[in-house]
Amino acid sequence: MTPRRNFIVGHEIAAAGFTPDYQLRLLRRDAARYVADRQVHEIVELAGPSAHLTHPLIHYNYQTWAQFHRKQRVYAAYEARILAARDIRPRPHNFIVQPIREFRQRFIALQGWRDGWQGGADGLLAGLVLWADALCHSASSSTAGRMK
Repeated sequence: MTPRRNFIVGHEIAAAGFTPDYQLRLLRRDAARYVADRQVHEIVELAGPSAHLTHPLIHYNYQTWAQFHRKQRVYAAYEARILAARDIRPRPHNFIVQPIREFRQRFIALQGWRDGWQGGADGLLAGLVLWADALCHSASSSTAGRMK
């Protein structure tokens, strides 16, 4: 596992669960396999233990907030399709409770406030992404319901 330092719009986000952000980057192909149903943010199953590197990988996630927003919309739609495929339907409270919970988790519990306004923006945007995810999921669920 490699620790990762994340930069969003030129600012290192060191709190809010972003550091250390361990990623599996070096692996033996004969001792690992990808979980088939994950196309984004893949999951790797290892046949054996993993080890940790000490020096971090510098990761420039997004150059602009617009780029961040576009990518999060793609992720929200992707997650919505997964939930719809599992026949998990959003409930009305998902539109309110989940975004608030995500903001509270990132900004308060994981101390995103230590990153200044960027940490607040990340927490707020993460909450909005969950709202968009629920909205996309609601749309795909109602479309699937009409198709049945």
